[in-house]
Amino acid sequence: SNLIIQAAVNDLGTSVVAAWTTTGKLDGVYWAVSNSFGVAIMAFTGQAFGAGKYDRMKRGVRVCMGMALGAAAVISGLLLLFGKYCFHIFTDDATVIRYAVEMLSYFAPFYVVWSFIEVLSNSLRGAGDAVRPMIITILGVCGLRVLWTLFVVPQWHTVMGISMCYPFTWIVTALAFIVYYFKSDWLNRCIAVSKR
Repeated sequence: SNLIIQAAVNDLGTSVVAAWTTTGKLDGVYWAVSNSFGVAIMAFTGQAFGAGKYDRMKRGVRVCMGMALGAAAVISGLLLLFGKYCFHIFTDDATVIRYAVEMLSYFAPFYVVWSFIEVLSNSLRGAGDAVRPMIITILGVCGLRVLWTLFVVPQWHTVMGISMCYPFTWIVTALAFIVYYFKSDWLNRCIAVSKR
């Protein structure tokens, strides 16, 4: 999906391509932190689930979610406040920096949304429910981005039109994970499978 998006970005010119790449450098700061929460909760959930401590597992997910949301909010705030200055590390081109700041303004406020995807999907995987989170992620993140790029971007072929596919897909996927985690019977299914 990101290759298809990159092709759409390439059509907007070299300054936008350079800005997209530059934004990815600062954006990567958040993803490194977010991934650590995902790996940590997957290991924690797996250990608690394996020990049969389901209440501890759920409490761990809540604590990790709070930490991930807090980290996302802090990183978002810092990037929104200081991103413009950080982009000067990579380029002095005012046009590239202007586009990069614009792109960051579409991504950073929604990092908190990604926290739900990261923490809930990895906690499910840790408990042994790997297939459904994979399907939700493939359809919600990748599939919707492809559809956005095919149907929305041709009508709204701007930096904003392309960039907004990320928050849109994050919101839809996060909602799917919230519903699945809190409303489905995934834990009982995982317990039943583990006892076979």
